[in-house]
Amino acid sequence: MPGVILTLVEHPEMASRVLAAASRLADLTGAARINVLVVRTPPLATIMPTEQMLTREQESRIREEERHRAAALKVIFDTWTGKAEVRHIATEWFDVEERADKIVREWGRRADYIVLKRNRGRLAGDHCGVAAWRTRTGSGGTALMPGTCRRSPR
Repeated sequence: MPGVILTLVEHPEMASRVLAAASRLADLTGAARINVLVVRTPPLATIMPTEQMLTREQESRIREEERHRAAALKVIFDTWTGKAEVRHIATEWFDVEERADKIVREWGRRADYIVLKRNRGRLAGDHCGVAAWRTRTGSGGTALMPGTCRRSPR
């Protein structure tokens, strides 16, 4: 039985849907834990180091914007954890500053599933903004939001 779902929340306007998908996945798989990860972008990752300089003012502004985004996401997480459907599942909030691709790869190795918002049209036949992948088999999964997502027949 799978035990851990890693859920990446990035945008406040999509966070509730991503968290709902993680809850649904936990119900379907019997997962016992949902780790929710917000990744704050490091200021240096916002420039091309060979062509731009990062001033202290820019760095401070970027860090402050990322702190505000993470705080908004934390409020959504706290509301979600208070709902009855997730009270039987262990949930934990993690807030890190790192490149998203690097940290999701690292944390994903320790999870059974990854749930995240995905841009539409990245995969042929995909008609949803939220997706889940089984990590240990390496196979792509489908979105788990009944009524709002569908997958085209192959």
